[in-house]
Amino acid sequence: MVEVAIGKPAEEIVGGAERLGTDAIAMATRRESTLARGVLGSVTDRVVHTTSLPLLALHPEGVSAFSGNSGAPTTVIVPLDGSVLSEKTVPVALEMGRAVGTKVLFIRSSATPYFGSSEAGVDYMPTNLGMTETRADALRYLEPFVKRARASGIEAESQSVIGNAVGVIIEAAKENEGSLIVMSTHGRSGFKRFFLGSVTDKVIRSAGTPVLVLPPRD
Repeated sequence: MVEVAIGKPAEEIVGGAERLGTDAIAMATRRESTLARGVLGSVTDRVVHTTSLPLLALHPEGVSAFSGNSGAPTTVIVPLDGSVLSEKTVPVALEMGRAVGTKVLFIRSSATPYFGSSEAGVDYMPTNLGMTETRADALRYLEPFVKRARASGIEAESQSVIGNAVGVIIEAAKENEGSLIVMSTHGRSGFKRFFLGSVTDKVIRSAGTPVLVLPPRD
């Protein structure tokens, strides 16, 4: 089906997709060298932030990498932060892994743990013990998701990294060429969401990998 609309591109795409009852929207986006485009973003940005449908943001270099795996991603990367919202991406990621025989990688980033005391005049500094415990806690959190995937016959791994969430996710995508990132977006409505930044926003803008963005569901 081909439909031609006149109006603001983002509004027409979102409205048309919902009116036609489509399951998802797929759009191309450019890779940016910085983590922000400012308030005047692309049409893809605006659609991501206003649609209630899943949206696949496609990066040209990321799509071409799929060709080495019969057109399917080699790895489905699922970033989890411990929230119920992020965990709602798991069923979709597992279904994709099951359908195309793709490995699912669950990752969690954690802030660097510091030890010190302002009252005692001891500067806060990162500790190796704290980082070891933080990584271990993250792996324990991810373990049930890995077991769930493997119980369904899906190859799955977990990864715990100390660092900035955006950087950790992008680095995981670089290490797994031809990957697809599956992430959630916060429950905002209307074009007000366009002005609200998030880890998902920054990953879409900065990664050279396709990103499947799932809207919140009740």
